[in-house]
Amino acid sequence: MAKPESTVQFWCRSPAPQYEVSGIGPSISPGQLKILLERYIAHSGRGFGGLTGSTQLDIAEGLYADLVLRIREAGGLPVVDTHHESLRRAIMAKPFFIKPNRHELETLVGCELPTPELVARQARRIQEHGVDCLRVSWQ
Repeated sequence: MAKPESTVQFWCRSPAPQYEVSGIGPSISPGQLKILLERYIAHSGRGFGGLTGSTQLDIAEGLYADLVLRIREAGGLPVVDTHHESLRRAIMAKPFFIKPNRHELETLVGCELPTPELVARQARRIQEHGVDCLRVSWQ
């Protein structure tokens, strides 16, 4: 069983750069992870499956993308709130909903988005890749 530790994350954006502080939680054995994910997929297949935050350093960045596919296959609706490569890969797997903030969207598309119109244009492009719904927060 995993040690009773937790991951701590928070973001600060004031007014230009966004800073991220993440704490490291416990490692989990491959066997434990498999059991946990199988149970999670079974429950998510009856509704929504939320995939949020960062993954542990020893877990593949493609985990959320894999889970998006598995939740869809089980009949559920995957909801993703993450960033960087995990978000990019998850989008390619076509989740039901994503919720990047503007900074995360700018990082994803590789350019600044100073106006709501530019944010909306990039959000629509993401939807063209198969994401059903998304909400971009301005912060």
